[in-house]
Amino acid sequence: MSRKEGNISHKAIFDSVVQNAIDFFKKSISELKKEPKYSVINFCSAIELFLKARLMLEHWSLIIVKPEQANFDKFIMGDFQSVSMDGAIDRLANIGRVIIHPDESKCFNQAREHRNKLVHFFHTKYTGDPDKKTIQAIVSEQCKGWYYLHKLLTENWKKEFASYSNEIKELDELMRKQRHFLAAKYDVLKKQIAEDGKNGTKCFTCFSCGYEALQQTEILSPLMDRECLVCKAGRNVLEVSCPKCGKMIYVEDIGEGKCEHCEEEIDLEYLIDGFGEDEHSKDYHIDPSHAYCDVCEYTERPTVVPLDEHWLCLWCLTLHEEVDNCNYCGTLCTGDLSDSGFAGCVLCEGSIAHMDD
Repeated sequence: MSRKEGNISHKAIFDSVVQNAIDFFKKSISELKKEPKYSVINFCSAIELFLKARLMLEHWSLIIVKPEQANFDKFIMGDFQSVSMDGAIDRLANIGRVIIHPDESKCFNQAREHRNKLVHFFHTKYTGDPDKKTIQAIVSEQCKGWYYLHKLLTENWKKEFASYSNEIKELDELMRKQRHFLAAKYDVLKKQIAEDGKNGTKCFTCFSCGYEALQQTEILSPLMDRECLVCKAGRNVLEVSCPKCGKMIYVEDIGEGKCEHCEEEIDLEYLIDGFGEDEHSKDYHIDPSHAYCDVCEYTERPTVVPLDEHWLCLWCLTLHEEVDNCNYCGTLCTGDLSDSGFAGCVLCEGSIAHMDD
Protein backbone atom coordinates (compact mmCIF):
# COMPACT_ATOMS: atom_id res chain seq x y z
CA MET A 1 0.00 0.00 0.00
CA SER A 2 1.39 3.36 -1.00
CA ARG A 3 2.04 5.54 2.02
CA LYS A 4 1.68 8.80 0.12
CA GLU A 5 -0.70 10.32 -2.39
CA GLY A 6 0.78 13.55 -3.75
CA ASN A 7 2.23 15.50 -0.84
CA ILE A 8 -0.11 14.10 1.80
CA SER A 9 0.84 10.98 3.73
CA HIS A 10 -1.60 8.38 4.95
CA LYS A 11 -0.22 8.95 8.45
CA ALA A 12 -1.21 12.62 8.29
CA ILE A 13 -4.76 11.70 7.26
CA PHE A 14 -4.98 9.04 9.97
CA ASP A 15 -3.77 11.54 12.56
CA SER A 16 -6.37 14.06 11.44
CA VAL A 17 -9.19 11.54 11.79
CA VAL A 18 -8.01 10.41 15.24
CA GLN A 19 -7.65 14.00 16.43
CA ASN A 20 -11.16 14.71 15.20
CA ALA A 21 -12.44 11.71 17.17
CA ILE A 22 -10.69 12.98 20.31
CA ASP A 23 -12.19 16.45 19.86
CA PHE A 24 -15.71 15.01 19.52
CA PHE A 25 -15.18 12.87 22.62
CA LYS A 26 -14.04 15.83 24.72
CA LYS A 27 -16.93 17.93 23.44
CA SER A 28 -19.34 15.16 24.40
CA ILE A 29 -18.03 15.15 27.96
CA SER A 30 -18.23 18.93 28.30
CA GLU A 31 -21.83 19.07 27.04
CA LEU A 32 -23.30 16.27 29.15
CA LYS A 33 -24.86 18.33 31.94
CA LYS A 34 -26.20 21.32 30.01
CA GLU A 35 -26.63 19.96 26.47
CA PRO A 36 -27.10 16.18 26.81
CA LYS A 37 -28.56 15.92 23.31
CA TYR A 38 -25.31 17.12 21.77
CA SER A 39 -23.34 14.95 24.18
CA VAL A 40 -25.07 11.86 22.72
CA ILE A 41 -24.47 13.03 19.15
CA ASN A 42 -20.81 13.87 19.66
CA PHE A 43 -20.09 10.69 21.62
CA CYS A 44 -21.39 8.55 18.78
CA SER A 45 -19.39 10.60 16.28
CA ALA A 46 -16.25 9.93 18.31
CA ILE A 47 -16.82 6.16 18.24
CA GLU A 48 -17.50 6.24 14.53
CA LEU A 49 -14.35 8.23 13.78
CA PHE A 50 -12.13 5.91 15.82
CA LEU A 51 -13.53 2.95 13.88
CA LYS A 52 -12.96 4.71 10.56
CA ALA A 53 -9.43 5.65 11.57
CA ARG A 54 -8.68 1.97 12.21
CA LEU A 55 -10.31 1.04 8.89
CA MET A 56 -8.15 3.61 7.11
CA LEU A 57 -5.06 1.71 8.18
CA GLU A 58 -6.21 -1.09 5.88
CA HIS A 59 -6.70 1.40 3.04
CA TRP A 60 -8.09 4.92 2.85
CA SER A 61 -10.62 3.99 0.15
CA LEU A 62 -12.41 1.60 2.53
CA ILE A 63 -14.09 4.42 4.40
CA ILE A 64 -15.82 5.49 1.19
CA VAL A 65 -19.24 3.94 0.54
CA LYS A 66 -18.16 2.83 -2.94
CA PRO A 67 -14.39 2.16 -2.79
CA GLU A 68 -14.32 1.33 -6.49
CA GLN A 69 -15.16 4.98 -7.20
CA ALA A 70 -12.58 6.38 -4.80
CA ASN A 71 -10.73 9.52 -5.84
CA PHE A 72 -7.92 10.67 -3.55
CA ASP A 73 -8.18 14.35 -4.44
CA LYS A 74 -11.88 14.34 -3.56
CA PHE A 75 -11.14 12.27 -0.48
CA ILE A 76 -8.73 14.76 1.07
CA MET A 77 -11.22 17.56 0.35
CA GLY A 78 -13.96 15.62 2.15
CA ASP A 79 -15.98 15.32 -1.05
CA PHE A 80 -17.27 11.78 -0.56
CA GLN A 81 -19.93 9.76 1.24
CA SER A 82 -18.35 7.82 4.10
CA VAL A 83 -19.31 4.34 5.18
CA SER A 84 -21.71 3.93 8.10
CA MET A 85 -20.68 2.60 11.51
CA ASP A 86 -22.15 -0.79 10.60
CA GLY A 87 -20.31 -0.70 7.30
CA ALA A 88 -17.02 0.14 8.99
CA ILE A 89 -17.40 -2.76 11.42
CA ASP A 90 -18.28 -5.16 8.58
CA ARG A 91 -15.32 -4.06 6.47
CA LEU A 92 -12.92 -4.31 9.38
CA ALA A 93 -14.04 -7.92 9.85
CA ASN A 94 -14.49 -9.04 6.25
CA ILE A 95 -11.62 -7.21 4.57
CA GLY A 96 -9.15 -6.43 7.33
CA ARG A 97 -9.89 -9.55 9.40
CA VAL A 98 -10.15 -7.17 12.37
CA ILE A 99 -12.80 -8.72 14.59
CA ILE A 100 -15.18 -6.56 16.59
CA HIS A 101 -16.71 -8.65 19.38
CA PRO A 102 -20.55 -8.92 19.18
CA ASP A 103 -20.88 -7.16 22.56
CA GLU A 104 -18.78 -4.26 21.25
CA SER A 105 -20.74 -4.06 18.01
CA LYS A 106 -24.07 -4.17 19.86
CA CYS A 107 -23.02 -1.41 22.25
CA PHE A 108 -21.72 0.87 19.47
CA ASN A 109 -24.91 0.37 17.46
CA GLN A 110 -27.06 1.26 20.47
CA ALA A 111 -25.19 4.56 20.67
CA ARG A 112 -25.75 5.03 16.93
CA GLU A 113 -29.50 4.34 17.21
CA HIS A 114 -29.76 6.82 20.08
CA ARG A 115 -27.92 9.43 18.02
CA ASN A 116 -30.14 8.82 14.99
CA LYS A 117 -33.32 9.40 17.00
CA LEU A 118 -32.03 12.82 17.98
CA VAL A 119 -30.63 13.81 14.59
CA HIS A 120 -33.39 12.56 12.29
CA PHE A 121 -36.44 13.28 14.46
CA PHE A 122 -36.60 14.15 18.15
CA HIS A 123 -36.71 12.54 21.57
CA THR A 124 -39.24 13.64 24.16
CA LYS A 125 -36.70 13.39 26.99
CA TYR A 126 -34.64 16.19 25.44
CA THR A 127 -37.39 18.71 24.70
CA GLY A 128 -36.97 20.49 28.05
CA ASP A 129 -34.41 20.70 30.81
CA PRO A 130 -32.82 17.25 31.25
CA ASP A 131 -33.75 15.43 34.43
CA LYS A 132 -31.46 13.29 36.59
CA LYS A 133 -32.64 9.99 35.10
CA THR A 134 -31.92 11.17 31.57
CA ILE A 135 -28.37 12.17 32.51
CA GLN A 136 -27.85 8.86 34.30
CA ALA A 137 -29.05 6.92 31.25
CA ILE A 138 -26.62 8.80 29.00
CA VAL A 139 -23.70 8.24 31.38
CA SER A 140 -24.56 4.54 31.53
CA GLU A 141 -24.55 4.29 27.75
CA GLN A 142 -21.30 6.22 27.46
CA CYS A 143 -19.59 4.23 30.20
CA LYS A 144 -20.33 1.03 28.29
CA GLY A 145 -19.32 2.55 24.96
CA TRP A 146 -16.04 3.85 26.32
CA TYR A 147 -15.24 0.58 28.07
CA TYR A 148 -15.39 -1.32 24.79
CA LEU A 149 -13.72 1.42 22.73
CA HIS A 150 -10.95 1.87 25.31
CA LYS A 151 -10.32 -1.88 25.28
CA LEU A 152 -9.91 -1.82 21.51
CA LEU A 153 -7.62 1.21 21.52
CA THR A 154 -5.38 0.01 24.36
CA GLU A 155 -5.37 -3.77 23.82
CA ASN A 156 -6.49 -5.04 20.41
CA TRP A 157 -5.23 -1.95 18.53
CA LYS A 158 -2.51 -0.91 20.96
CA LYS A 159 0.18 -0.88 18.28
CA GLU A 160 -1.91 1.11 15.80
CA PHE A 161 -2.83 3.82 18.33
CA ALA A 162 0.42 3.77 20.34
CA SER A 163 1.26 7.39 19.48
CA TYR A 164 -2.02 8.46 21.09
CA SER A 165 -1.57 6.63 24.40
CA ASN A 166 -1.41 9.87 26.41
CA GLU A 167 -4.52 11.31 24.77
CA ILE A 168 -6.41 8.04 25.30
CA LYS A 169 -5.38 8.04 28.96
CA GLU A 170 -6.72 11.59 29.27
CA LEU A 171 -10.05 10.56 27.73
CA ASP A 172 -10.24 7.66 30.17
CA GLU A 173 -9.73 10.01 33.11
CA LEU A 174 -12.45 12.34 31.80
CA MET A 175 -14.85 9.43 31.42
CA ARG A 176 -14.15 8.18 34.94
CA LYS A 177 -15.09 11.58 36.33
CA GLN A 178 -18.48 11.31 34.64
CA ARG A 179 -19.38 8.29 36.76
CA HIS A 180 -20.25 10.52 39.72
CA PHE A 181 -23.60 11.13 38.01
CA LEU A 182 -24.43 7.50 38.86
CA ALA A 183 -23.48 7.78 42.56
CA ALA A 184 -27.00 8.73 43.68
CA LYS A 185 -28.45 5.73 41.88
CA TYR A 186 -25.91 3.42 43.49
CA ASP A 187 -26.74 4.77 46.96
CA VAL A 188 -30.42 3.95 46.40
CA LEU A 189 -29.56 0.40 45.28
CA LYS A 190 -27.09 -0.43 48.07
CA LYS A 191 -29.73 -1.91 50.36
CA GLN A 192 -31.14 -4.15 47.60
CA ILE A 193 -27.63 -5.31 46.65
CA ALA A 194 -26.85 -6.19 50.27
CA GLU A 195 -30.09 -8.14 50.67
CA ASP A 196 -29.52 -10.02 47.42
CA GLY A 197 -26.02 -10.89 48.64
CA LYS A 198 -27.41 -12.40 51.84
CA ASN A 199 -29.66 -14.57 49.68
CA GLY A 200 -26.69 -15.93 47.74
CA THR A 201 -26.50 -13.61 44.74
CA LYS A 202 -22.90 -13.02 43.75
CA CYS A 203 -21.93 -9.41 43.10
CA PHE A 204 -18.84 -8.05 41.33
CA THR A 205 -17.33 -4.70 40.44
CA CYS A 206 -18.90 -3.49 37.22
CA PHE A 207 -16.47 -3.42 34.29
CA SER A 208 -18.31 -0.40 32.90
CA CYS A 209 -19.25 2.01 35.72
CA GLY A 210 -16.97 0.72 38.45
CA TYR A 211 -19.64 0.24 41.12
CA GLU A 212 -20.01 -2.97 43.13
CA ALA A 213 -23.33 -3.74 41.48
CA LEU A 214 -22.68 -6.38 38.81
CA GLN A 215 -24.95 -9.25 39.81
CA GLN A 216 -24.52 -12.79 38.52
CA THR A 217 -27.27 -15.28 37.71
CA GLU A 218 -27.06 -18.70 36.07
CA ILE A 219 -28.12 -19.17 32.47
CA LEU A 220 -27.02 -22.76 32.03
CA SER A 221 -24.15 -23.94 34.21
CA PRO A 222 -21.30 -23.13 33.79
CA LEU A 223 -22.56 -20.18 31.69
CA MET A 224 -23.56 -17.16 33.77
CA ASP A 225 -25.16 -13.80 33.07
CA ARG A 226 -23.94 -10.62 34.71
CA GLU A 227 -25.88 -7.36 34.73
CA CYS A 228 -25.13 -4.14 36.57
CA LEU A 229 -28.00 -2.71 38.58
CA VAL A 230 -26.54 0.78 38.23
CA CYS A 231 -25.60 1.20 34.57
CA LYS A 232 -27.32 -1.90 33.10
CA ALA A 233 -24.12 -3.09 31.44
CA GLY A 234 -24.20 -6.84 30.93
CA ARG A 235 -22.21 -9.76 29.63
CA ASN A 236 -22.01 -13.53 29.81
CA VAL A 237 -19.20 -15.22 31.73
CA LEU A 238 -18.06 -18.81 31.91
CA GLU A 239 -17.14 -20.34 35.26
CA VAL A 240 -14.18 -22.71 34.98
CA SER A 241 -12.24 -24.41 37.78
CA CYS A 242 -8.60 -23.40 37.85
CA PRO A 243 -6.47 -26.39 36.73
CA LYS A 244 -3.77 -25.41 39.23
CA CYS A 245 -5.52 -24.44 42.50
CA GLY A 246 -9.17 -25.39 41.90
CA LYS A 247 -10.50 -21.87 42.51
CA MET A 248 -12.95 -20.27 40.08
CA ILE A 249 -11.77 -18.59 36.89
CA TYR A 250 -14.24 -16.30 35.16
CA VAL A 251 -13.88 -16.30 31.38
CA GLU A 252 -15.47 -13.19 29.89
CA ASP A 253 -14.75 -13.45 26.17
CA ILE A 254 -12.28 -14.66 23.51
CA GLY A 255 -11.76 -17.84 25.53
CA GLU A 256 -9.28 -16.39 28.00
CA GLY A 257 -9.23 -16.19 31.78
CA LYS A 258 -6.83 -15.74 34.68
CA CYS A 259 -7.11 -17.12 38.21
CA GLU A 260 -7.19 -14.31 40.76
CA HIS A 261 -5.66 -16.61 43.40
CA CYS A 262 -2.68 -18.29 41.73
CA GLU A 263 -2.56 -16.31 38.44
CA GLU A 264 -2.86 -19.46 36.33
CA GLU A 265 -4.06 -18.57 32.83
CA ILE A 266 -6.32 -20.57 30.52
CA ASP A 267 -6.98 -20.01 26.83
CA LEU A 268 -9.35 -20.99 24.07
CA GLU A 269 -7.50 -24.22 23.32
CA TYR A 270 -7.84 -25.30 26.95
CA LEU A 271 -11.58 -24.64 26.93
CA ILE A 272 -12.22 -26.41 23.64
CA ASP A 273 -10.30 -29.46 24.80
CA GLY A 274 -12.37 -29.49 27.98
CA PHE A 275 -15.70 -29.72 26.17
CA GLY A 276 -16.02 -33.12 24.55
CA GLU A 277 -18.55 -34.86 22.38
CA ASP A 278 -21.90 -35.77 23.92
CA GLU A 279 -24.82 -37.91 22.78
CA HIS A 280 -26.84 -35.26 20.96
CA SER A 281 -23.81 -34.13 18.92
CA LYS A 282 -23.22 -37.54 17.31
CA ASP A 283 -25.93 -37.02 14.67
CA TYR A 284 -23.68 -34.67 12.70
CA HIS A 285 -21.31 -36.08 10.14
CA ILE A 286 -18.62 -33.37 10.23
CA ASP A 287 -16.58 -32.52 13.35
CA PRO A 288 -19.46 -33.69 15.58
CA SER A 289 -18.44 -31.92 18.76
CA HIS A 290 -17.38 -28.54 17.36
CA ALA A 291 -19.08 -25.99 15.10
CA TYR A 292 -18.52 -22.46 13.78
CA CYS A 293 -20.41 -19.49 15.24
CA ASP A 294 -22.43 -17.18 12.98
CA VAL A 295 -22.56 -14.46 15.66
CA CYS A 296 -18.85 -13.72 16.19
CA GLU A 297 -17.81 -15.34 12.88
CA TYR A 298 -14.53 -16.50 14.37
CA THR A 299 -13.08 -18.80 11.70
CA GLU A 300 -9.60 -19.77 12.86
CA ARG A 301 -11.12 -22.92 14.31
CA PRO A 302 -14.61 -24.14 15.38
CA THR A 303 -15.45 -22.72 18.81
CA VAL A 304 -19.04 -23.89 19.34
CA VAL A 305 -19.30 -26.89 21.66
CA PRO A 306 -22.17 -28.92 23.14
CA LEU A 307 -23.61 -27.68 26.43
CA ASP A 308 -26.46 -29.80 27.80
CA GLU A 309 -29.12 -29.64 25.06
CA HIS A 310 -27.66 -26.44 23.63
CA TRP A 311 -24.48 -25.24 21.95
CA LEU A 312 -22.07 -22.65 23.35
CA CYS A 313 -19.53 -20.54 21.49
CA LEU A 314 -16.42 -20.38 23.67
CA TRP A 315 -15.16 -17.29 21.82
CA CYS A 316 -18.14 -14.91 22.22
CA LEU A 317 -20.13 -16.93 24.85
CA THR A 318 -23.30 -16.91 22.78
CA LEU A 319 -25.68 -19.78 23.59
CA HIS A 320 -27.24 -21.41 20.51
CA GLU A 321 -30.23 -23.73 20.33
CA GLU A 322 -28.94 -25.88 17.48
CA VAL A 323 -26.31 -26.38 14.81
CA ASP A 324 -26.50 -27.83 11.32
CA ASN A 325 -24.37 -28.66 8.31
CA CYS A 326 -23.94 -26.08 5.54
CA ASN A 327 -25.77 -27.28 2.44
CA TYR A 328 -22.86 -26.23 0.25
CA CYS A 329 -19.61 -27.14 2.03
CA GLY A 330 -20.95 -29.37 4.82
CA THR A 331 -19.35 -27.36 7.63
CA LEU A 332 -21.14 -27.55 10.98
CA CYS A 333 -22.39 -24.06 11.87
CA THR A 334 -24.92 -22.14 13.95
CA GLY A 335 -27.55 -19.83 12.50
CA ASP A 336 -30.11 -20.16 9.72
CA LEU A 337 -28.62 -22.46 7.07
CA SER A 338 -31.79 -23.02 5.07
CA ASP A 339 -30.38 -21.07 2.11
CA SER A 340 -26.75 -22.04 2.66
CA GLY A 341 -26.54 -24.07 -0.53
CA PHE A 342 -26.85 -20.79 -2.42
CA ALA A 343 -25.57 -18.15 0.02
CA GLY A 344 -23.03 -20.24 1.92
CA CYS A 345 -22.07 -20.13 5.58
CA VAL A 346 -19.43 -18.63 7.86
CA LEU A 347 -16.66 -20.49 5.96
CA CYS A 348 -17.90 -20.50 2.38
CA GLU A 349 -19.71 -18.28 -0.12
CA GLY A 350 -22.03 -20.97 -1.45
CA SER A 351 -22.89 -21.65 -5.07
CA ILE A 352 -23.50 -17.94 -5.77
CA ALA A 353 -19.74 -17.38 -5.79
CA HIS A 354 -19.31 -19.89 -8.63
CA MET A 355 -22.24 -18.95 -10.84
CA ASP A 356 -19.99 -17.32 -13.46
CA ASP A 357 -17.39 -20.11 -13.46
